[in-house]
Amino acid sequence: MNDVNISVFAGTMAEMTHEALVVAAERRSAVLLPIGVIEAHGPHLPLGVDAYGSYTLARLVRERLIAAGLPVVVAPPFYWGVNQVTDAFPGSFRVRPEISGAMLDDIVTSIHQDGFDQVFLVNHHGDPNHAAMILGVLESQHAAGRTGVTWLAAPDVLERFGRDPREPYWTVYPKPERLATFQRGDVLNVHGHDLETAMMRRWYGPLVNEDRLGGLEPTSQLTREDLAVWRNGGEKARALTPLAFFGDPHPRDPELSDAYELEADSMAEAVRRRLS
Repeated sequence: MNDVNISVFAGTMAEMTHEALVVAAERRSAVLLPIGVIEAHGPHLPLGVDAYGSYTLARLVRERLIAAGLPVVVAPPFYWGVNQVTDAFPGSFRVRPEISGAMLDDIVTSIHQDGFDQVFLVNHHGDPNHAAMILGVLESQHAAGRTGVTWLAAPDVLERFGRDPREPYWTVYPKPERLATFQRGDVLNVHGHDLETAMMRRWYGPLVNEDRLGGLEPTSQLTREDLAVWRNGGEKARALTPLAFFGDPHPRDPELSDAYELEADSMAEAVRRRLS
């Protein structure tokens, strides 16, 4: 996947006919469902970074599973997640958690009713309220007997939200060791940072505002204490990050976008193990 393709529908169910979808279900295909939001990501990146990020991961994972002979389809990205941290910024769509959760729950139920038992949620947004929404959907799905619906996540996601990997809601993949070798400096990278810039530049280059990027300085002054305040959202978050990014927006390592390839390798292997 090295073509510049701006459409997040490309290669997904959205391009299939309903008859083709029936065939995919009959083949017992797994489904990868990208999840994100539309929110401010700094002057250099578009609002849809998380939609593009989750979609990119899902496409990369699908490529690997298809190469391994496993049938899999990608659902159209769900990008109406929960924005609480960046809700004071223009462009951050403010969807109530109960509405977002109901939408996602209905979408997953629809996929299951169309004959797909194994659904893997591929998330690219770290807002705590957003994560709580996804977990609520998983609990609802499992309570209804749809236990093949899981969140495809790395251990640090579970640790951050205090979850147990033995819970049935997870397909856990190990974080690739090589991720720690990329040159990223000492800045606390949280949002609209170098990795997201690298991803967007590699696969969706025309959407990166290189002119604005060139004049941006890292938020080197921000600490973990600031991060705790920032995660409360609202005007306090906007005051800490008035340009809507938190970290170093400049990729220092020319190979940084490979992190998505490495992540996809590990994710695909976890899916393969679950399906075997």
